[in-house]
Amino acid sequence: MVTATTSKGQLHVPTSTLRKEWLRQNGHSGRALAQLFGVKPPRVSAILSSGECPQRYIDMLRQLGMPMDLLPAPSREKPGPHIGAALEQAEA
Repeated sequence: MVTATTSKGQLHVPTSTLRKEWLRQNGHSGRALAQLFGVKPPRVSAILSSGECPQRYIDMLRQLGMPMDLLPAPSREKPGPHIGAALEQAEA
């Protein structure tokens, strides 16, 4: 476990570590989360470590019962491919 010491000499455990530990204690593996999220396991690891993810994943973690103080912060959603543009390119 990664820890750090605060300026007052207190032990600090990073939220990402607490988040992963909560999932483990509640029987949620990275592989199971990847399947739930519809992504590959390395993406789940990145989500849990970074502390930010799209709102849809936060909602899924909330449904699993993750405490509010462990939920990642919402990140900006990256736009997916624009279907109209893909159709226009195919017709050209």
